[in-house]
Amino acid sequence: MNFKLNREVINDLLVFISDPHIAGVLKESVGTGEIKIKDVYPTGRYFVEFSEQDVDVILDELSNAISNVGIGNDGEINAYGIRMEKLIDIFNDV
Repeated sequence: MNFKLNREVINDLLVFISDPHIAGVLKESVGTGEIKIKDVYPTGRYFVEFSEQDVDVILDELSNAISNVGIGNDGEINAYGIRMEKLIDIFNDV
């Protein structure tokens, strides 16, 4: 599965995902360069390819992270939880 992810999303995933394979894929995508319009104008987005199994791991780890740090003491979703929900939406929309 191919994704076009911006640098902020990649950085957030590197914070919340502990799987070394997925971290390697993310770092490699940044290393190969960003997508450019007409091979000149940077877009701030990067092509990232994940297998279906990788996407499942990402969704599982983000779901676990929401329950660990994404819910405040009052039981409401906090800023971390909102960030994680946005990441989950990227991978659920496939």
